Order: sequence, then C-alpha cells, then structure tokens
Amino acid sequence: MILDYKDKYLSNRLLVIKSEPELEFLTAYIYKLEKQLWFEASCNDLLLCLAKHRFDGNRCYYYVINLITKQVLALPPIPKPEGFTITGFIYNNSVNDIVDKQVSFSYRLVMLKVWASEAHIFSSDTGRWSVVGYSKEFQVARFPSSAVSYKGLLLWCGTNGRLLAFDLYNSTGSRCFEIEQPIEWEQLMKQPIELGRMNFIDCLGLGVSQGCLKICQIIVQSHICVWKFKDYYNKGGGEWCLQHKVSLKEFVSEKSLWLLLTQSFFITVLGFHSINGDILYLGIRSKVLICNLRRKTLELYCNAPEANHYAASFAFNSVLPCWPTPIPSSLKNAAY
Repeated sequence: MILDYKDKYLSNRLLVIKSEPELEFLTAYIYKLEKQLWFEASCNDLLLCLAKHRFDGNRCYYYVINLITKQVLALPPIPKPEGFTITGFIYNNSVNDIVDKQVSFSYRLVMLKVWASEAHIFSSDTGRWSVVGYSKEFQVARFPSSAVSYKGLLLWCGTNGRLLAFDLYNSTGSRCFEIEQPIEWEQLMKQPIELGRMNFIDCLGLGVSQGCLKICQIIVQSHICVWKFKDYYNKGGGEWCLQHKVSLKEFVSEKSLWLLLTQSFFITVLGFHSINGDILYLGIRSKVLICNLRRKTLELYCNAPEANHYAASFAFNSVLPCWPTPIPSSLKNAAY
C-alpha cells in the first residue's frame, strides 16, 4: 500500500506500507518514481501515474507502471480536464496467440467530473473518449476518493454508502449503475451512541480483500462495521452480508491508541489487508494503525513523518499477483 499524505507544509509526501514482505524491495523504487510522477490510481500490481513536469499545451501525460517488473507504458496524451476530477484505472489482459504469447493489453481510464456528474472514459481499444452521465443525486465521497476495481467493474464510494459502478468491458458498451448500500447502514446510524455525544465525522472505506468486495462504516464513538458483497453473478446484482460489527469499547490496545480511535474527529480507512480479511488499516492524525476486527486489537504500524493532522490521506493498494501483469513488449518503455 502506498500512502499519499500532506505534511505540515501541505506538501505531498509518500509512505510505503509493506503489508506483504515481498513488496519491501519496491520501497526505494517507489520513492524514485515520486520525484517525477504523481500517483493517480492503482489496479493490482499496476500504478497509473501522471507526469509532474511534462507540459504540452492543454495535454497531460499518463504512464502505467508495473511495480514488480518495472516496465513502463506511456499512454497517448489526453486533453487536460477542466474542474475537479477523480481518476480511476482498470485493465484487461488476454492472450491472443498461445504459441507466441502475444498479450493484448486493454485498459480504460475514467475521469469523474464531479461538478458535472459526468464520467469521461478513454478506451485503449478505440483510442477515443466517451462521456457517460450519472445521477446528480449521487455524491462521490471525497475520502476515500480512490476507485476500486472488482470483477471488471470500476467502483467509487458515495457519501451514503452507495456505490457508483462502471461496467467498462460490457459487450454492449460502457454501462453505469449504482449499488445500494447495506440494509443495516441507515439503521446503525440511528442507534444510540455508546461513548457519548457524536460530534465527529463518520467515515467509510471501500476495497477488496481475499477477492471479495468490502465496504466499511465507522460510526465514530460507537462501532466499526464491515460488509462483504456476495453472489454478484448469481442473484441479479448481489447482496451485502454483514461480516464484522465491533463496538469500540471492545478493542484492546495501548491506552493512547484507544483514545485516538474514540476521540479523533477525523479517521480515514486506508485499506483492507489483501489476504487477511479481518484487518483494516486506519489513518488517525499522523499514525497508521492496524485494526484486527476478529481479535479486537489495535496496533501502531508506523507514524507518517511530519504529517498534517487535519489533512486526509489517500492510499493506493498494490496487490502482489501470482504472476506479474504483462505489458505488451511492443509498447514497453525504459523504466524510470
């Protein structure tokens, strides 16, 4: 996991969270990339990056980087978007020739123009942009704002727990729809607060763990709840199943960590552990905590150096696959 946060001078800083020991060797490489690129999105072992210092009129330059093989793919320059945008990225690989192992690398880059309720989608198959509108009533959550890829879908979380989904490899064309929040979502919000009056900001998180889509709701001063999305293909859209509901009073930790969790006015769900479905990574002030929902424990993973306590963090999850995602040989560029 790569954590992008702001320091006390409001400059962007990076912190590599090595949840998998195999990724430790990538740390130096990621910090080297950060000098030239902004990290925009991730999908498994690939990062979508934007060049910091390359300008050509109103065009911007994106790169796809495989963190494992250090291969770099330069995407065709695209028009610089106007207004506030959130970027997502998803890819699809297929082997066309079993003998020659020719790999077809198909990707979609999605820019949400939040103020216009529009999604601008670039397809590598056509080399063109298309525009898909979505409901003006859907409010994309600012934290987390990172898109999550799941079973060919690219998803964003809404402020009320609903999801905005783009089926970008649908044979009938790009399709946009919403996934309703868990049934218990609003019910839990109405429950009495266990630890006093709620004066703080509730938070949520979206991610994939053990191959399952999960959403987290933290009712500050009360509960942490995690739902798993089940039977997406079998029941006409799937359903949410409550996996964890833990009262904050039940957590065991150093006193200072428990106070952080129960008294902090702003918490961010940085991500889910890719292998252990019971673990969440939480960002509270300048600290990164490991939250084990089954054991009901909090552990300090690390401190973010010189972090601004009141600036939110963005996390890009990098999952180590069984085999690195191949980038077509004809499109490879020299690694940074």
